[in-house]
Amino acid sequence: MLDKTICVIGLGCIGLPTTSLLGTKGFQVHGVDVSDHTVNAIDEGKKQDLMEWSTSP
Repeated sequence: MLDKTICVIGLGCIGLPTTSLLGTKGFQVHGVDVSDHTVNAIDEGKKQDLMEWSTSP
């Protein structure tokens, strides 16, 4: 793991894939969003449709 911590504010169509990418590159990443619905969906694994879209070629 890299010795860097990054905070991504907003976990929508840009922030969530960015958070995921940085995490896979070894950064410690904290994602923050004001929407409880969004945070709960991510915690429950219900945002996979967005993640699959963001990683497809």
